[in-house]
Amino acid sequence: MPSSSGGFDAAGTGSATIRVSNSGDLQPGARLKLPVAPGIGRVNWTCAAFAGAQCATAQGSGALDESLDGLVNGGVLEYHLDAGLAANAGAFVDLAASVVLPSGARCADEQTVPCSV
Repeated sequence: MPSSSGGFDAAGTGSATIRVSNSGDLQPGARLKLPVAPGIGRVNWTCAAFAGAQCATAQGSGALDESLDGLVNGGVLEYHLDAGLAANAGAFVDLAASVVLPSGARCADEQTVPCSV
């Protein structure tokens, strides 16, 4: 399940970190998705892998739609985002990442998806 942290400064630039960990079996076909939220003008990101995990792509820009096939049991992937607000940004910008599991996937507690956090 993803978790995140971050924020923007007065100049309209900011950063966020999305951390995805796996406490169960490898789920081939799982993907991390993060659309570019309204009010965001640009997004650049990098991926760092820990505990035996492997990033599908080391860096990119725009929306995230990344394979999690390299996220082994006990592994962690961290996506570091640098973003800039668009000229028409409102008072709040909501970044909502999700992990999409393949059909037939099981949660760590053996329940069917969607898994609860």
